[in-house]
Amino acid sequence: MSWPHIHQIFSQNLFLHPGRKMTLELQLDEVLKSLQNEELERFKWYLQRKELLNGANAVSTSELEGADRKKVVNVLMQTYGGTAKNISITILTKMNRNDLAHQLNDQV
Repeated sequence: MSWPHIHQIFSQNLFLHPGRKMTLELQLDEVLKSLQNEELERFKWYLQRKELLNGANAVSTSELEGADRKKVVNVLMQTYGGTAKNISITILTKMNRNDLAHQLNDQV
C-alpha cells in the first residue's frame, strides 16, 4: 500500500478533522466507553426489556450475551438504525446517567 493511499485513509479519520460530525456509531461508542462494566451490563439488560424501551423492539438475550461495547453498538445500529440514539438516551436516563444522555443528545 502506497503512502498516498494510506494518507488518504487516515485523512478521512474524524479525529484528524475535529470540525466534522461524528457518526452515530462513533457517538454511541464514546458514550458506552464511559460506562463501567456493571453499567454496561445494566444497559444491555434494558435493551432486552421491551416494556422499558417505550414500545421499541427488545434485543434478544443471545445477541447481547458476552457482548463488548463494540458489539453493543453494532446490535444497536442493526436493530434500531437511526433511532439507536433515542433508544440509548432513554436507557441512559433510566439508568440515571443523565450526564451521558445529555452528551449524546447534544451531539449533532
